[in-house]
Amino acid sequence: MIATMHQTAMLRIALSLTFASVFLLSASTSSRADGDSGAVQWNKDKGTSTFIQVPGNGGWTSSNAITPQDSQIYKYTQECVTGGQDNSNFDGAYCAAISASQCTDGENGQMVQWYSALAGFEPPAWRPAGSPTCVYDQKPVDILEQIAAQIQTAFQQQPVNAGTLVSQPGLDTLKGAQTNFVVEALPQTFDITLLGQRVRINATPVAYTFDYGDGTKLGPTVAAGITLSGDNVGQKTPTSHAYQDTLDYNARVTTTFNGTYSVNGSPAVAIPGQGNFDTNTVTLRVWRSTTKWVDQNCLQNPTGWACPADQNMR
Repeated sequence: MIATMHQTAMLRIALSLTFASVFLLSASTSSRADGDSGAVQWNKDKGTSTFIQVPGNGGWTSSNAITPQDSQIYKYTQECVTGGQDNSNFDGAYCAAISASQCTDGENGQMVQWYSALAGFEPPAWRPAGSPTCVYDQKPVDILEQIAAQIQTAFQQQPVNAGTLVSQPGLDTLKGAQTNFVVEALPQTFDITLLGQRVRINATPVAYTFDYGDGTKLGPTVAAGITLSGDNVGQKTPTSHAYQDTLDYNARVTTTFNGTYSVNGSPAVAIPGQGNFDTNTVTLRVWRSTTKWVDQNCLQNPTGWACPADQNMR
């Protein structure tokens, strides 16, 4: 078990329970063999786990119950007595029932009261630290750990809008000229249910990889592109590209998102890794440009050179 009910340095504190019963906790556990609480080390879990290892006996308790600080020393009490004005009657079955009804995260849970004191003082000035909480022989299965293990996959499966890809001067461009590309992506929020818990995912665009469709790529880059005014179309930009052949090309962008998530309204936690999502595909027709003198316009001669009916433009 986590601690015996007859340890030295006994402390008692009365706690009111339903039906005017009294739940008294005593018998300290510490990291020193003499039973006095000294400075203790805590095995703090990484990530989003809510359980930490308590000092001395290797049990586990919820980190929501107590936040270890280097300037403090800790102990807890867990003997239960009930009945009589002096609370001297021990009822093991009653106390076990209390723990069983309250400590449901794992097996062999015991309800305890934590105490803290400033380190370096003898004798320590013990004060209750928080409300009574549960201590377990083994680390309980942590739903937050399970969510943390699945959140990256869940993030990638969300219908994240990678943004809209726009090209300038449009879907028709010229061989050797600068075709400008701009992607417009926005932060997004998704509310999902994961392992029975309410999870909110926030996705924020942070980088872009441009695939121009001719084997040329740009990125990842933080540049999403800039929209040019009509007079400036054709100028080189950080995300523009010049095609070298008169073909049709399918251009697109992969937008990289950073994500955070929160469980049941808790503070947001960063999602490990990133999510990559593809924009719409833009099909471009690349034309060549040549110059000739003509003596008629296309109204006068619709089949003339460079007129819509001319099939020799490509």
